[in-house]
Amino acid sequence: MTRFPNDQMARVRSIAAAVRDSGGRALIVGGWVRDRLMGRESKDVDLEVYGVDPPRLRRLLDGFGRVESVGESFQVYKLGDIDVSLPRRESKSGRGHRAFDVTGDPSMSVEEAARRRDFTVNAIAWDPLTDEYLDPFDGRGDIERRLLRVVDDARFADDSLRVLRAVQFAARLGFTLDEPARARCRSIPLDDLPPERVWGEVEKLLFAPRPSIGFALAMELGIVTRLFPELQALSGCAQEPEWHPEGDAWVHTLQVIDEARVRIDDLPRPQQIAVMLGAV
Repeated sequence: MTRFPNDQMARVRSIAAAVRDSGGRALIVGGWVRDRLMGRESKDVDLEVYGVDPPRLRRLLDGFGRVESVGESFQVYKLGDIDVSLPRRESKSGRGHRAFDVTGDPSMSVEEAARRRDFTVNAIAWDPLTDEYLDPFDGRGDIERRLLRVVDDARFADDSLRVLRAVQFAARLGFTLDEPARARCRSIPLDDLPPERVWGEVEKLLFAPRPSIGFALAMELGIVTRLFPELQALSGCAQEPEWHPEGDAWVHTLQVIDEARVRIDDLPRPQQIAVMLGAV
């Protein structure tokens, strides 16, 4: 099971206790909870605070040291390596990955707040004071099934970056993307994504234990055709939706990518990236 560093655990619990004493509740949400359930290490901690209004939350956090405001409009605060936020309401306001109107709402229910997340395995909350899991969409069951399942089909398509997140999660976690999620990912346009966001997800994919899982999924979902057409010829097919996994060049490329990944751990990060891109 994932452990906090001792000082981080103490700070998280102290903040959660202060929130409780103010009539609210602080829950750890997102990837840290998923990783804890999987016995994986995770450094990033996200606390979501319910039942405390923004001015009171800011005053409360000021008592724990220097607070850095990341998103005043929807109240996200950094306390060193701990991010604290209110549950968020999001509405699509235009085209693009960042085209959302976002407001913090401490009155939201845990289920309502979790509905905005991408996959069920990322929609689990954990109470650091009571050790209780709050799991309205059976994310724990999907972890056991090693399955990536969409939380809310209608909301999933609002953020096209989630298609790339599906690919890198599949490779990093060794999970299977379920059929409804695959169909949804194929239907979402990707031409609104800025290059830096695409690279952010590709970089995570390159450093997965077996990047080939993600690259194979990207080919199957048509992501390669849409974002990396130079690689499409390796599949033995000129264009989607036909995909031929028996294409020798593509199979060889996947093998080379995985072999490169196991040989780079002793290199500096820039060289690791260069080797992985060279393998691709």
